[in-house]
Amino acid sequence: MESAFSNLNLYLNDQTSNINKDSEINGNILIKIPFLLDVDSILSKMHISLYFTKIGKNSLERFLYSIKPNETITSQRKLLNIGTPIWINLLIKNGSLSFKGGGLCKGYCY
Repeated sequence: MESAFSNLNLYLNDQTSNINKDSEINGNILIKIPFLLDVDSILSKMHISLYFTKIGKNSLERFLYSIKPNETITSQRKLLNIGTPIWINLLIKNGSLSFKGGGLCKGYCY
């Protein structure tokens, strides 16, 4: 299954009901899950790719707050105070997870 999404908003301001642009996400998703009976085989052979072409600062911040905090997550939250994410690619393939991204920090693109 492959699909694209655009202008998904993960947050509505309750006071004004206006859409908060910093909570919008755009991107593509690709999911390939084999039809097998063995769970270990399914997990090792599945392929999920999430490519966010736009992710609002508030969306990523809320995602990071939903994860159990550890040293890495805490440092990522602090980075959001000095930068803004531009794109993120999350890939689950052959039982492994990889995460890449780029952002704008103090006027420089990374």
